[in-house]
Amino acid sequence: MEKHSIKFAADAQHALKLMAKVHATATEEDLLELFISEGIEEKHAIEIIVFLPIAFCRRMITTVSWKDEYIEIPQNGAPLKKKFRDNEYYRIIYVMVDKYFSESPKRDVVLGISEMSAEFVAFNDFVRDGGILENMQPGIPRIVR
Repeated sequence: MEKHSIKFAADAQHALKLMAKVHATATEEDLLELFISEGIEEKHAIEIIVFLPIAFCRRMITTVSWKDEYIEIPQNGAPLKKKFRDNEYYRIIYVMVDKYFSESPKRDVVLGISEMSAEFVAFNDFVRDGGILENMQPGIPRIVR
């Protein structure tokens, strides 16, 4: 693992511990401020805020065939089609999340972090409206930068 990847993995682990404490009340802005104040690089903090809830949601809801693609929409540019498997930040986060799930995670933490994901909100709405889980066909997520 390259040096910047090791630093990102450490930042993501620290961020997860922080999110486990404040997930119920924190906004993305609150998390960004908290992470930076705790020594997490701003670029890393942003990537963690974007991808950690997605990874939690996808790891929690394993019966859905999640798409590997996502569309990244930069502030000043054309939308870009990307793949989660090609995103180093997401891969590092997903490995960490998978390990976290293997260690008997707290239900409220899993739900609290997952709920920050638009995918979880869509899933929750689908089920609440009477949808059958096996019939859910998620679309391609959009990440606005």
